[in-house]
Amino acid sequence: MDETMYTSLRNYCKFNKDRLILQTITPQVKSPPEQIPWTNPLEPKEGASTSTEEEEKNMCRHISYTTSNEVKCKIRNAYVLLKNFHRAGLTFGGHFTSENFLMDTCGNMRFGNLSKGVINKLEDGDIEKDTDRFVKMTREEVFVSVTTLPLDIIQWIELIDRCARGYDSLAEDYITLKDGYRAAAHFMSLHNMFEKMETTDNPTYEKIKTKLSKYTKWKKGVEAPDGNTHLKETLDFIDPATGRKAYYSDDICGLLKLLRNTRQHSARAKEDVFVLIVAQNFPRLMGDFQKVMFKQGYTLNESVDSSKNQTFACQFTKSHTDSGIQKVDHEDSRHLQVTLKELN
Repeated sequence: MDETMYTSLRNYCKFNKDRLILQTITPQVKSPPEQIPWTNPLEPKEGASTSTEEEEKNMCRHISYTTSNEVKCKIRNAYVLLKNFHRAGLTFGGHFTSENFLMDTCGNMRFGNLSKGVINKLEDGDIEKDTDRFVKMTREEVFVSVTTLPLDIIQWIELIDRCARGYDSLAEDYITLKDGYRAAAHFMSLHNMFEKMETTDNPTYEKIKTKLSKYTKWKKGVEAPDGNTHLKETLDFIDPATGRKAYYSDDICGLLKLLRNTRQHSARAKEDVFVLIVAQNFPRLMGDFQKVMFKQGYTLNESVDSSKNQTFACQFTKSHTDSGIQKVDHEDSRHLQVTLKELN
């Protein structure tokens, strides 16, 4: 095998250190109009904005900090590679770095640059060692020179960190590591599943509502001056046919309904940045919702066409395990290449 075809995750992150995190102006229905202020000879010259002008200009301006889609994909692939390594009964015992995750130009990932004897049979405590090391690697080696991680990665790390065992399959398909289009589609598919549960599995439906009770009284945030205008426009929309506003309950059910209507109407042409619109007022909602659904045994399984790297089928699944957590074995041969011959 020609090692020159591969680059390490460490080198990739060092080379792209200024492109790991994206700063985006969160989409609004319309930007505040640019006004040319009256110029007083005794006031600052042109080009020197006053604090009042800046406050007015930034009133509807919100900056979103997110991980780039390329980095999300590489972190996810590295994690899945490690978990499949564990499923094979093997471990590094926490002795690896981002230099050991190699990628080719097609996005395939494998282990490499390994010291002799570093691979051992999996024993009690080894998964924790590897997971803790992976978290440390993500913080210090992937996001090199980044002082504050974006919330999408923070949520994912919280999921896989020591205090959150039992979520391996969820972490491999977590919504915060998806690109904008896939995250929006996944979120809405879970919402459709949740709505059907009201009649098909009402006890679980009520339990999920209780688990997400912190999103009660959400209207206050949407109606605030710094709320996203897409959400506010949808909330205030008057149906011409009835002359009335749509009813939204002030709990998680009403909030999910508002987000669905926003995606279908006021933000219809902004599918790729719908996640940013939601996150302006509810930064943890998508991850929280997926996690609660998962804990109750509801998951959204995606079949991936590895030759085109596109989702072509989805299947809703309700698990029946005692813990309520479904174990999903995600295999994507395009990204995962683990053979003992290569590793040793």
